[in-house]
Amino acid sequence: SFDMHSQTTTKLRITHDQSFEISKGLSFNNRINAETLPTCMYGHAFRRILHNIVAMRHKNPTTPILESTFDIKSSYRRIHQHGTPAIQSCISTADLGHECAIALASLRATFGGTQNPALWSLIPEPLTDLANALVRCPDWNPNQVHSRLSDLIQQAQRENPSIPFAPAEELIASPPQDGFAMFDVFLDDLITVILDLSANHVTRETQAPLLVIDITSRPVAHETM
Repeated sequence: SFDMHSQTTTKLRITHDQSFEISKGLSFNNRINAETLPTCMYGHAFRRILHNIVAMRHKNPTTPILESTFDIKSSYRRIHQHGTPAIQSCISTADLGHECAIALASLRATFGGTQNPALWSLIPEPLTDLANALVRCPDWNPNQVHSRLSDLIQQAQRENPSIPFAPAEELIASPPQDGFAMFDVFLDDLITVILDLSANHVTRETQAPLLVIDITSRPVAHETM
């Protein structure tokens, strides 16, 4: 793994290497027909987010812009409860000298599997579209309909108001700007960019993605005797 300075760091997790070949051409990744996989949009998220931030600043030169991220990687474990992703997330080993190889079943859909980014994008991308639609719905009142976890959202952290805003350069592209938040997704991170117009405005725009995640998720069942 890498930190913000592109330096390698150590984490308590195994490397999801599904490109390892027991024998020539037999790795899990080499068995995937990439042409049959759905198209992933998340790879261009950073570019879209930057374009929207610059467009927001150009139209609102003196309004603070807030950003938040919802990390929903735990859903990888939920996907894994289905048999097909469980098989696709196996990690193979070489022959250990006992005339056998071992396939280790991962406890979540792996990041190193060719098929899993496309599999995962089928879930957060519709969530992102729904969040963008919900925040623009005039009939939605976040004070009446909100996530069960809405009280866990932290207060916005703002910079010193004396710090001047840098002016935005002109863009070749013209991202639509209607004053509402822009939600985007990078793999398992649902990213929000908000104009700090008012406390109610910020509350509405931070509640939308959390509500969408909540209503589209099935609660984990309690263990019963």
